[in-house]
Amino acid sequence: MALSRISSLYFRSRCGLVMQNAFSSSQDRYVIILPEIPDATAQTNSLMSVVHGNDLPPFDKLSTRESADACAKLALEFEAWMQEHGSSFNSENHVCNFENVIDKVEMHLAPMQFAWNTFRHLAGVRSFDPNLMARFKGLQNLVTRARIHRFNNHRFSTAVMDLSHDKNLNSVQLILIKKYIREMQLNGLGLSDKNHKWLEEYRRRIYDSVFKFRLKQAAVKRLSEQVEMMQPLAARQDALRSPLKPWDLDYYARKLVEHDYNIDFWQAAEYFPYMQFLSNVFELIKRLFDITFTSVNGEATVWDKEVQLFEVTDEKARSTIVGHTPVVYLNLNLSSECLKTGMPALLHWDHVVQFFREIGKSMQILLSQANYSELASGEGIERDCIMMYSFFFEHLFMRPDCLAELSKHYRTNEKLSKNESANFIHAIREMQIPALVQNILLSEFDLLIHKSSIKFWFDIYRELSRQYFPYGWEKGDYLPCNSSIVVDEQIASSYYRQLLSEIIACDLINDIGENTQINSAEFVNFCKKFKNCYLLSDGSMKQLEMYRSFAKRESPSVNAFLNFRRLVKQTVHN
Repeated sequence: MALSRISSLYFRSRCGLVMQNAFSSSQDRYVIILPEIPDATAQTNSLMSVVHGNDLPPFDKLSTRESADACAKLALEFEAWMQEHGSSFNSENHVCNFENVIDKVEMHLAPMQFAWNTFRHLAGVRSFDPNLMARFKGLQNLVTRARIHRFNNHRFSTAVMDLSHDKNLNSVQLILIKKYIREMQLNGLGLSDKNHKWLEEYRRRIYDSVFKFRLKQAAVKRLSEQVEMMQPLAARQDALRSPLKPWDLDYYARKLVEHDYNIDFWQAAEYFPYMQFLSNVFELIKRLFDITFTSVNGEATVWDKEVQLFEVTDEKARSTIVGHTPVVYLNLNLSSECLKTGMPALLHWDHVVQFFREIGKSMQILLSQANYSELASGEGIERDCIMMYSFFFEHLFMRPDCLAELSKHYRTNEKLSKNESANFIHAIREMQIPALVQNILLSEFDLLIHKSSIKFWFDIYRELSRQYFPYGWEKGDYLPCNSSIVVDEQIASSYYRQLLSEIIACDLINDIGENTQINSAEFVNFCKKFKNCYLLSDGSMKQLEMYRSFAKRESPSVNAFLNFRRLVKQTVHN
């Protein structure tokens, strides 16, 4: 059995179950449970000693428990400070301006965010601790509650509403205030529960029936065609009688494309050795976007010898967020290099796709010119566009010419031809059809469960399943707790926004055309235009305004997504 490793990239930009104390009363038989406040301080905790500055923590000495204590302490302190901050606006002597109302919140929020991201990262890359999962979930709830406390504080809400009428605010400040107000409305502040206006505000921003019905019709039809071809394949190879079950689709979708496209995904992985692929991606990004990745290993301590540290720069040099240099962790779970055969760590097709998505997300955070974390991070993007940057880089690099450029066989040094790359990409898209249909189903389910006067959620899912899948309803395929995340932790519409983000990304990339060469001036100018419009955004424009500025159209079309996902007859873009 091959050993496994987690290979980590660590970028910086230049441009928990909390332990509890219980007090009981035998007379009245009740228990009061209070969260234990960790005794971590800047003098005793190495993470807390750097979160308020701009230094990186000593990762070689920082334990997971120590980072968890720092995260819990900062979350509890932020929640208590936020309560005090909101109460201060009841004073007549308090000055209500942007610096006092919003700036202070952002400055106090940044250390907690950095501590949480550090703990979450270390918990994922270090040896598994059976006691860690419970504390991770507890800390996640604690940090979420602290962050959301900004949006359900009535006095703070009133101050933000009053501040929104200030004529001296600049465009960035207005955008940030509008985001605060929108989040407060989605939490029920300032809207009437009786008339369900909060629901109408939510649905108005994220729902577009045209996308749903066009996608549903095309994707369900394509899946039905696939299932008809899967059934004889399953009978021939595994003597499996029809009808297929939901849990069979992904497996036989892979078997089907391997047969139809004459491809072996494990052999294809030999063209993507990790170190060579990483170097090729960085070189292509530099050529297309004028963004440089400089290795700075040794300038900071790391948690494992496999970790690589890079500094990301462009001509505008360093970006800062409320005085902090943005840091991004990017992890890949790969097989280790085989010492006996000399085979390096290889990227399977899903590693390649995921790497492209993570690079896009990293670029958006590292290069942002926004000065506030709420606008610089993904949380600052409108909910229905939050993953657009990730999908843009995925579909940009999953072009036959780009993928051929990035490939290089670890033994022969040969690259994939453009036709071989196209065959590889088409096979992946065909194999993803069952997952895509499931995602569209969950997107519709995600929206329907937030409507009023509707059926029970189990009945909704059962009826939708019969509409989407050829085999109809399978009770054993639905685990309701897996979907609880869409109605909890403030991330409703998580399925829909992922789908719509990809639609927008495909629509943007479609402008460059399939036949434009990556080395052409037209292609390079397209990429630099995206960088200037999107990646270097200062947060002063809404996503729709950025789209119109970039694409010179009023709104995105679903046609490009249907073509990229091979859901309609392929057309040549001129």
